[in-house]
Amino acid sequence: MLSQKFPRHETKRGTKVSKPNSAAGIVKIKRRKYASPSPALTVAIKKELSDTYLNTPLKISPISRTVPPLLVSHPVPLPAATMATSPLDHTSPPPSPPGQPSQHDETTTTVSIWVGSMEDGVKQIRFLLNSLWRRYTNGPSLVTDDEVNRRIRDVRAFLWHLEFEVEMSPALKNHTKLDQNLALVQHDKFKDAKDYIPADIFANLARLLQKFESERWGADEDNNREIEEVSSTTRSSTSSNLPITRSIRLPPVDHPIWGINGIMHGLALTSSTRTVVYLDPRYISEKRSAKVHGHNGLKPGDWWPFQRAAHFHGAHGAPVRGITGSPEYGAYSIVTSGSSTYEKLDEDKGETLYYSADNSHDNTSTVSILTTSNATKSLHKSYQNRQPVRVLRNSGSGNHYRAYAPSCGIRYDGLYRVVNVRRKHNRRGGLYEQFELQRLDNQVDFQQVLQYPKAEQIADYEKIKDSY
Repeated sequence: MLSQKFPRHETKRGTKVSKPNSAAGIVKIKRRKYASPSPALTVAIKKELSDTYLNTPLKISPISRTVPPLLVSHPVPLPAATMATSPLDHTSPPPSPPGQPSQHDETTTTVSIWVGSMEDGVKQIRFLLNSLWRRYTNGPSLVTDDEVNRRIRDVRAFLWHLEFEVEMSPALKNHTKLDQNLALVQHDKFKDAKDYIPADIFANLARLLQKFESERWGADEDNNREIEEVSSTTRSSTSSNLPITRSIRLPPVDHPIWGINGIMHGLALTSSTRTVVYLDPRYISEKRSAKVHGHNGLKPGDWWPFQRAAHFHGAHGAPVRGITGSPEYGAYSIVTSGSSTYEKLDEDKGETLYYSADNSHDNTSTVSILTTSNATKSLHKSYQNRQPVRVLRNSGSGNHYRAYAPSCGIRYDGLYRVVNVRRKHNRRGGLYEQFELQRLDNQVDFQQVLQYPKAEQIADYEKIKDSY
């Protein structure tokens, strides 16, 4: 059966955040086929692009310089909470107002997506800002117009990846110094940045910084319960020999599986040979937030081929994680799966579910519980405030959930309430917490829910591998 693949570095379990490759610096002059510059100029360029150089206050005289037309992008308001960086290869229509249809651009057939590492991305931001600043001040530069335009394309793809593909965490922020790099446009050196940096990039650097800070860099949803198998469209470490973006073909709008009315609507394939999906930027305004309690416009029995699709439709707040919520407001949704590490810890009785806290399998202490994550704290909060939690079941590959799991894909099974918390011991003797959830009354009957996916949905699921 097909399994969905997702970026490695966005989660904790199974993949450590990789250390940057010190050999791959910001400047790659030795690997580029330029005319040999003088030693003095080489040193000056390297100094210009180094991190320490940013600490030197610079006084920039106003210079009138027109940015080459290919560097100019459509303007994006600042701040703009609903505006998203678009990796589309041409000017995209603005997102539609909430609740209204998207402006589908049927002429768009390709998009550049980010496949590099997080380290690659932050280096691209630094390199681009310094290159454009050098041009603006008429300083010496070895970077051609084509190279600058390529960097602009790459940074747009990376910013899109940051907003819609990365599951942010404080550890990821600290490891990559992402906050410092997003804030570079606020540095004195770049005080005139609006005059030479493409408007959408300038706006989205500031907006993403504000977004991640308001979300505490993902601290509230810091958890280890992964559901889908994680295998990446992006790399977990830098490599100078691999591309950092890839051009992919978008699905036709009338395709029966991948089009507007198909089961894969809102997603696109990153490869013609593997089922690795990516959000289709043409429909990003349709992506629904999952940070609400209740049905969120869904009904029990709603089904999707992959967790990424459930994420797009607002059923669950993450494409990989198993718990989404916050310690302040409680859990919004959880996902169960037979292929999870928690297969033998959880217990599924259909309308009653025993769901284990993250890290439950790791503990070896018989008397104390490992540090409680914010995701587990969100379930404790749900126990206190009695807010309902959306429960989704994933088909997985194990047998533990087979009686209630869908035959393929992922299904929304309705609202449950956390009614109890108990302590148990894992196979190592380690103590862990387990939450008891009971399905609420006055919903679609559970036996009707178990009838999904229907035969026609399963048939469509089998056609996903045929691509488009």
